Amino acid sequence: MLVMGSKPFVSLLLSSINLLDSMNPIKADRISFSSVKHPLEYNDFLEVQLKSFKELFQLGSTPEQRKNEGLFRVFNENFPISDTRNNFSLEFLDYCIDPPRYTIQECLEQGLTYQVPLKATLKLSCNDPDHEDFDTVVQEVYLGMIPYMTEKGSFVVNGAERVVKMLRYIHGDPAAPVAAVARVRQNHPVQGFVD
Repeated sequence: MLVMGSKPFVSLLLSSINLLDSMNPIKADRISFSSVKHPLEYNDFLEVQLKSFKELFQLGSTPEQRKNEGLFRVFNENFPISDTRNNFSLEFLDYCIDPPRYTIQECLEQGLTYQVPLKATLKLSCNDPDHEDFDTVVQEVYLGMIPYMTEKGSFVVNGAERVVKMLRYIHGDPAAPVAAVARVRQNHPVQGFVD
């Protein structure tokens, strides 16, 4: 009696397969797709991330050349701000980013965040005829520190180099994008390997 998995069953199965192969007069050549002659070009993801960061701040452009996108657009969408009676109005004119206080190496060694100060030029004006003596004030206002991207496309946060990745693009999920921050391994900082 032949039982599936027994030695006589397996030998009978293999001999019948060999018999069928020998009866087939046409042998099909195997096609290998492992060596593609013309591989597809793919985007340089590091360059995409660096370009996106530069476009966010519109680095290297004067206030007159700035387009209505990135951080400039965010300011324009939220300004002017008025009080409840529309007596005073705060308008956004421009923003600037000062150079970082510490170098990347100093931030890594001292446990600091590599960041830059963000300042905005704002104009406070009065629309109330009862306040004729009020002079319009134009002043540069410090808004806070913003983490700044290194040339490797990473951020240094509290002395640790970190990479921000968009999970939607990695997993191909059309749902809302979720940002994940991962610590960069010390032996592979440029490639962006994460723990």
